[in-house]
Amino acid sequence: MALAQFEHRGRTCSRTVLSDSGASTIVNYSCGPADFGRSDIKVITPRALSIATQGISSQMPFNYVIQARRIGDCAKNPSSQRH
Repeated sequence: MALAQFEHRGRTCSRTVLSDSGASTIVNYSCGPADFGRSDIKVITPRALSIATQGISSQMPFNYVIQARRIGDCAKNPSSQRH
C-alpha cells in the first residue's frame, strides 16, 4: 500500500481498493480535506511493476507513471543487525 500513495508517502491517508485482479489493483486514497489520489498498480513481471498515479497534493495537480524493477537484494547494513 505504501506504493499506492507514492505522492503522499509518509502521510496518514485512508485508502479504498476499487479493484484487485491479482496483476492489477486500483486504489483511491484521501489524506485530509484537500489532498487525494488514485493509483493503478500493474504487475508487469514478477520483477517489474508500473504505477500510474494522479490527484491533488498541496493544492497542485499531479499525474505521472512510475516504473519499478527488482535488480537484486539490498545491501546488508551491519549497524542494523540485531544481536
